[in-house]
Amino acid sequence: MTDYSVMRELTFGSRDEFTRKPIAEKIIKLLESNIDVSPLIIDGKWGTSKTEFCFKLNKLR
Repeated sequence: MTDYSVMRELTFGSRDEFTRKPIAEKIIKLLESNIDVSPLIIDGKWGTSKTEFCFKLNKLR
């Protein structure tokens, strides 16, 4: 079982070994724009840090 309390503390500033902060900033810019946006899908195999990315993305906004 995953300990989400640890992930809630993560930020791109504290850990971004795959340099995904620029991608997160573009997603935020897209979501905050006035254009119609379809649902967003973050696809990847198990263990590729999708959940961690989402926690960090939420803290970045």
